[in-house]
Amino acid sequence: MFLLEVARLVIDVSMWLVISRLVLTLFVRSETGPFWQVVLFVTEPVYRVSRLLTAGRVPERWLGLVSFVWLGLVRAPIAWALRAAAS
Repeated sequence: MFLLEVARLVIDVSMWLVISRLVLTLFVRSETGPFWQVVLFVTEPVYRVSRLLTAGRVPERWLGLVSFVWLGLVRAPIAWALRAAAS
């Protein structure tokens, strides 16, 4: 149960980071800024997995949304298992 909670926490943080990357792409003018570089560094593993799962068929501008959906699909069974274990 502890491992499921940790997995859910990691997925939740990843989802929030993907959302932050999607929102920041609207406002960032300089791609060399330190905050933007940290967001890119942290979210790139998630994007890399999404690129692998979609075999490069999804354009880069849609990859954030696809990554968010993949994370949601992974999170749902974990949340259901935790809910079932709690009751």
